[in-house]
Amino acid sequence: MFRVDRSNKFSAFSSMAKNFLRAFLFIRKEIEYFKPDSVISMLIEADILTYFVKRSGLKFNHICSERNDPSRRNKYVRKFLGHIYKKANYFICQGGKSCRLLLRGTKE
Repeated sequence: MFRVDRSNKFSAFSSMAKNFLRAFLFIRKEIEYFKPDSVISMLIEADILTYFVKRSGLKFNHICSERNDPSRRNKYVRKFLGHIYKKANYFICQGGKSCRLLLRGTKE
């Protein structure tokens, strides 16, 4: 999404936080302006940003679409995404095993 210099850990964290906030405010502004019935998020970053935008008070249907193999992610990311997917209005997944893995949040 955004390029971050990872040589200094604090600098990298602050840069990532600033980029996240900038993206959050941009997406929130666009959703407020267009007032869509539904928002489909197809990437991890988009899922997380859209989740927080919806939690900030905007009303829309959040449709999460998982296109990757969740077993390649660490267990904390899987648990967090599982929480987001449970809170979404709709969840689209490529396969049954992937859906079970994400919605449970643990490794099978």
